[in-house]
Amino acid sequence: MSTQPEALRLAALLDDPVNSKIYLAPYIAAELRRLHEVNQDLLKALQTIMNISLMDSGHWARTIEL
Repeated sequence: MSTQPEALRLAALLDDPVNSKIYLAPYIAAELRRLHEVNQDLLKALQTIMNISLMDSGHWARTIEL
């Protein structure tokens, strides 16, 4: 089992001029959708952290503003 991320595995296949690219389209589309969902979750978490930091008058909030 490979520990390489799926996105990097697919990118390597696309870079290889010997491979047929057409068959990769469904796998690439699925991986892009998955990464988009992860990205949306990360953006929501970051927004939550930023909102909390604006309410926090402690040291952590001041370091975010720098």
